[in-house]
Amino acid sequence: MTFALSFGDTPEIIDTILKNKADFAFCDDGPYRKKFGQISFTQVFKEELVLVCSRAYYDKHIKSGQSYRHLTRLDHIPYNPFEEGVRKWYIYHFKKVPPLTGSLMIDNASGVVTAIRMDFGLGVVPRSMIQQDVESGQMVVIKTKDVMENQVLLVQLKDKAEKGPEKHFLRFLRETATN
Repeated sequence: MTFALSFGDTPEIIDTILKNKADFAFCDDGPYRKKFGQISFTQVFKEELVLVCSRAYYDKHIKSGQSYRHLTRLDHIPYNPFEEGVRKWYIYHFKKVPPLTGSLMIDNASGVVTAIRMDFGLGVVPRSMIQQDVESGQMVVIKTKDVMENQVLLVQLKDKAEKGPEKHFLRFLRETATN
């Protein structure tokens, strides 16, 4: 058994599974789950998503206020062209679809963290990726009342036969998944 790790937007990942180019994949939860009856989605874990910026960016642009109007006028760093994570964060916390200004777009969460460290703006990333930066004071999480969680899903064709080590690995994932 071999593993090939690649990144992609959820639509790309689902397309890869549908075309049988991968046996399984991981993706974020979203509205597409209902559209694909031939695919099974199993929650593997949850992660807290936070809106965060560097301390310098916070002191210069945010310290004076964290209102919806103020925050949506600032630069954001999405990691897909649809700004899905950033939009979800605003919809979850403010119940509104934001008009956003982006300073640049990065294709993965690690790149967004790097851009945040370089003072490019605000980004939505898993808390686990930036917790040390927050604890050291280098980054600031925008405070909210509620915690926004993202579900990471195991995605595969429903009727595809699992064989050998793949079967054992996927069974392990399902059995140890957080629900």
